[in-house]
Amino acid sequence: MKFNRLPKKMVRVIAMISAILVTASFVSFSAFATDSGIAVEIIDIEAPVTGNLPDYDGTIVGDFYEFYTDGGYTINGITWYNLTDDTNVDNETYFEDGKIYKVSVLIVPKGNNAWVLESAEINGETAEVSEADDCYIISYTFGEYVYVDTDGVVEITGITEPVAGATPDYSVEFDSEFFELYKDDFGYVYDGVTWFDTTAQSNLDTTDVFLGNHIYMVSILLNKREGCEVELTSVTINGKEAPVYDAEDYYIISYTFVECADTVIRGEIELELRREPVAGMVPCYEVYINDDRYELNYDKNNVYYHCGVCWFDVTEGTNLIIGEDKFIEGHTYQLEIYLVPDEYYTFNLTSATVNSKEAEIWGGNKSVVIICEFAACKAAEGVVRGNVTSTRNFEDNDITIELYEATREELFWSTTICENTYDDYYIDEVPPGEYVMVVNKAEHVERKYYLSIEDKSVNSVDICIAKKGDCDMDGEIDVVDYQSVVNTALCNMNYVPYYTTEDYEYRVSLSDYAEDGYVDAIDCAAIAVLARDSRSYDCVEVTGLTLPVAGQLPTYTASIEGGDYEIYKEESGYVYDGIAWYDLTIDSNLDKTDAFEEGHTYSVTIEIIPSNGGEWDLKYAILNGELVKAKETAVCYLVTFVFEI
Repeated sequence: MKFNRLPKKMVRVIAMISAILVTASFVSFSAFATDSGIAVEIIDIEAPVTGNLPDYDGTIVGDFYEFYTDGGYTINGITWYNLTDDTNVDNETYFEDGKIYKVSVLIVPKGNNAWVLESAEINGETAEVSEADDCYIISYTFGEYVYVDTDGVVEITGITEPVAGATPDYSVEFDSEFFELYKDDFGYVYDGVTWFDTTAQSNLDTTDVFLGNHIYMVSILLNKREGCEVELTSVTINGKEAPVYDAEDYYIISYTFVECADTVIRGEIELELRREPVAGMVPCYEVYINDDRYELNYDKNNVYYHCGVCWFDVTEGTNLIIGEDKFIEGHTYQLEIYLVPDEYYTFNLTSATVNSKEAEIWGGNKSVVIICEFAACKAAEGVVRGNVTSTRNFEDNDITIELYEATREELFWSTTICENTYDDYYIDEVPPGEYVMVVNKAEHVERKYYLSIEDKSVNSVDICIAKKGDCDMDGEIDVVDYQSVVNTALCNMNYVPYYTTEDYEYRVSLSDYAEDGYVDAIDCAAIAVLARDSRSYDCVEVTGLTLPVAGQLPTYTASIEGGDYEIYKEESGYVYDGIAWYDLTIDSNLDKTDAFEEGHTYSVTIEIIPSNGGEWDLKYAILNGELVKAKETAVCYLVTFVFEI
C-alpha cells in the first residue's frame, strides 16, 4: 500500500524574499550573563519526509528564549538547508528521497535578559550551538530520509486462499515505504510467510498440499524499514482485518481462513438441456449447469462441437454439423456433453442425468463426457414457449403449468417450475387444435390462456400471474388496486381502468376477491382493508393539463397540487417542461408538431420532484379522478396516465 504522507501541521506559505545568509549581521545585544539559560530544548519540528514541505512550527521549551526574525529562507526563525545539493530550501520546495537536510533555528533571549547558551537539543537529539552577532543558531542534521508512518496501516493482498489439493501460496503483495517482509528463512518460514494446519496442529512445508475439511492459518512476518519511527497498528489480509503481534525483531500478522472445501466432486450430477430433439429443427447446444465447481469444456469447438456440446445421429452413425444438419424424423440422437472441473477439483461421479433422463459417464477425474440418448425423433406439430413471472414470492415458489385440449378437456402436458431456478417453459410436439393453458401458484389467482395451435407453428406466450386483489399486478395491494375495484364494481365489470382488453378477464378475476363471480361492495371492502397501510404515502393532483383531442397538438403545461411537490422542468429529447407524450398505438414518442389521431391510445408522463428540498415520499398521483402510482427514479418521480381518443 502506498501511503500518502501529510504533515501534522499546516505549512504556512510565505512569498520568498531575496536569499540572505544565515550568518548575516543582526541587531547587537550585550552583557551576556553566565548564571542561567545555558541550555535550551526545541521540539515539534517535523523530520524531513519525501514529498512533504518543510516544517516551520517548532516550539521552544521554557521561558528563556524565543524565535528570532523572518527574512529570506528564514520563517518563524527556522531555516532548512539541503546538504546533498548544497542549496537552501524554501517553503515551496518538497523534500526529496535520499537527500540529507539540516535545520537551523535562530533564537534570542526573551525581554532584557542576556543568557549564555552552551547546549541545545532538537526533538530530543543533541544539536550544534553557534553564536552570531545578534542571535544563537541551533542546527541539527537529519540522516538520509527519515521514515514516518502516519497511521501504521498495511494492506496485504494477493494471498491465494487454501483449496484442497493445492500447495501453500508464499507470494505476498503490498506496497509500503515503511514496512517490509522479514526475509530471513527459518523453520517453516519462507520469504516471511508460514502456513499452519490448525486442524492437524502442524506446520506446512512448501510441498505439502491442503486437505479438504481442514482449517488453515497464514502468518506473515514484517519488520520496519530503516528509520521508521512508528509502530505497526493495523493490517488487512485480502481485505479482512488481521491481528498484529509484536515479536520485538518483527511483527507477526496471522489470519485464519474458513474450512478448506473438499475438492472431489462426488455422486450424481444433474444437467438441463434447453430443448430436446424435434424433427425438422436445428439442434440445441444450451446446457445448464447448476454447480460452480465444474463447467463445459469451452475450448472444445469445431464444426461438431459448440463449447463441448455435440450431437450424434445414432441411426446414421455420424456427428451433426453445426448450422447445417437438422433433426430427422424417426432417427435416434445422442447428446455428448464434455465437462471439466475447475482448478484443484476432480471428478468421482457415480451417476448423471440430462433433463431427468439417465446418462452414461465416460472419462476420468479431470474430464468426463456425459452421454444421453433420446427416443426416436418425431415431427413437431407445434411449439408453445415463453417466460414465467409472478408478482409475489412465497415459501411455495412452484408454478404449475397445465395444457389441456379445449374440446375434450384432456390434459395434454404439464410441468412444475421453481421460479427461483427457471424463468421459462417449453412445450413441443403439440398437435394442431384448440387448447387452454392453466397456470397456478400458491396464494395467486389461477390464470388461463386460450391457444390456437397450427401445424409447424411456434407460439410465444409469456405468463404472468398475480395475488388476489393485486389488480395492477405490481406485487402490492394498495389504493390504486382499491380504486380499480371500485371502478369495476361501478361499471358492472365492464371497465377495468388503465389496461388493455387482452388482460381484461384476468384483471376482473383479481378484483373478485370474494370469488363469487361478481365485483361488488364486498370486494371493495375486503381490498380496502388490505390497502389500508398504503394510504400514509403522499398523493398529489395534476391539474391544468389539456387532454388529447384528435387533430390537436400536445400541450406541455400542468400544475401540481397537494403536498410539497412541483414539476421537474427538464427539457431533453421529447421531454418539454417535464412532460412527455407517447403514442402507444404505434409505439412512438410525440414531438410538439405531432397531432393526436383518432382511434389511437396515448400516454402522458410527468416528472415530479419535492419542492423546497422536501421529503421524497410521493406514492400516487391523480388526474381527473384517475389514480396512478408514482415511480421513483434517481432524479425525479414519474407519473403516467393513459388516454384513448
